[in-house]
Amino acid sequence: HAEYLGGCLKRLKESIDAEIEAAESDAEKKIAKAKLKSFKKNFPKLKEFVKDTIVANFDEFELYTGSSMNPEGLIIPARYEGESVTPTFFFIRDALNEEKC
Repeated sequence: HAEYLGGCLKRLKESIDAEIEAAESDAEKKIAKAKLKSFKKNFPKLKEFVKDTIVANFDEFELYTGSSMNPEGLIIPARYEGESVTPTFFFIRDALNEEKC
């Protein structure tokens, strides 16, 4: 499990790098670079959370994918905490793309 989740984090960094390369404007490039900087800053905490919380308690988690059902894409872990009837989802902020409606 740890190896698979580690691969997800590696692919996330590669995806952010690709965003920087594909940026068509200075503003888009600046946003993508800020995302990469945030990812690198938060990576130690994220790695620790994956290891100490998700991997250590793997049986307590359900894993979700996006609508594409791409197993190489983002995996969203969720678990029921306490007496909750709805799960708590854990998103990697730097993996999300903002869309204006």
